[in-house]
Amino acid sequence: MKRRQMLRLLGLAPPVFLVSCRDSKVPSAPTIVTGKVTDEHDMPIEGALIRMFGTKRQGLSGVGTFSTEGLTHKDGNYTLSYVVPRGTDFVNVSPKGTSTINDQTHDYSVQMNGVGSYVQLGSSPVLHWGDYGKTTTINFQYKKR
Repeated sequence: MKRRQMLRLLGLAPPVFLVSCRDSKVPSAPTIVTGKVTDEHDMPIEGALIRMFGTKRQGLSGVGTFSTEGLTHKDGNYTLSYVVPRGTDFVNVSPKGTSTINDQTHDYSVQMNGVGSYVQLGSSPVLHWGDYGKTTTINFQYKKR
């Protein structure tokens, strides 16, 4: 009994409580990711593949919970929308660096729009459960290698 009181005083709660609390707050509204893909000259790229997928932590690795993808339109814009299922720990938004665009295969270096400029993308952007049910804008720039 004293141990439980000590944990409460320190602000620590059993992990099971934290997980169940988080899962109960997963919104029923779709998580929407929208943005624009351009080339190194800021011209829109049509037909670039953008993928959004969810992962649940399990042991030392993750298990997929959902996946959806779409192509950019003529103006380079894309929109992905999905109701994130319970148990999803994070959502990745992943552009494909090697794409078949207009029946031609290109190898691109992908950059993401940071604060006012594009930065080299080391890994795909991640949305955490606080972002679920909201709209997030992520712009990408493709540079030919």
